[in-house]
Amino acid sequence: MKCLNCGIETTNPKFCSRSCSASYTNKGKRKSLETKEKIKQKILSLPKTKKPKSKRLYSCVICGKEHNKWGVKTCSKTCFSLLMKDVGSKTMSTRDRRNYGRHKQSYMEQSFETWLKENNYTNFKTEVRFYNPNLRKNYYVDFLFEDKKLIVELDGTQHTKTIEQDKQRDQFISDTYGYTIIRISHKEYRLNLKKDLLLKYLDPSGGIEPRAVHPALNGSV
Repeated sequence: MKCLNCGIETTNPKFCSRSCSASYTNKGKRKSLETKEKIKQKILSLPKTKKPKSKRLYSCVICGKEHNKWGVKTCSKTCFSLLMKDVGSKTMSTRDRRNYGRHKQSYMEQSFETWLKENNYTNFKTEVRFYNPNLRKNYYVDFLFEDKKLIVELDGTQHTKTIEQDKQRDQFISDTYGYTIIRISHKEYRLNLKKDLLLKYLDPSGGIEPRAVHPALNGSV
């Protein structure tokens, strides 16, 4: 058999020596690299073609100017910012902003409202807003009784982390608007610890009978 690299007769299947084997392998690698380089140069030598622009024109929703950007409603960044402002204002105006983040009443608020209605206390409001101009904050109260100048706040367990903020808020509402604020924690509500205080403000005449008290205020929660 002949060596694949130098052509000398050899007893080995392909090469007569290790040097011929290495030389033949290197030739193949060089040829492969040369081929790849030629393909690369050929690609680079091709004339650059720009992506054809869309022939269809679209109208800007803000200024009405025509543009060819598919799927884009505006023609420029300025018009886009105006569009976002308009969309944001419409969203804010149509969304219910009462105490934003609380989409429904808690169990305590539901049971307390039921208790009020069972005892014919209908002159109350829920989720009433008070604005603090110094801190630029909105305060929302759970239950407000205008005729009694009373506010009832039913605090869940999360209020254990906001004690100082609640004190500051209560002080502002009390000093500015003259309301008395009764805060009832989850434990106090469950153990019926402030029922007498509530009845003192809500019904000074003592017209409510003990049997009329809602089960939630009798410690059954």
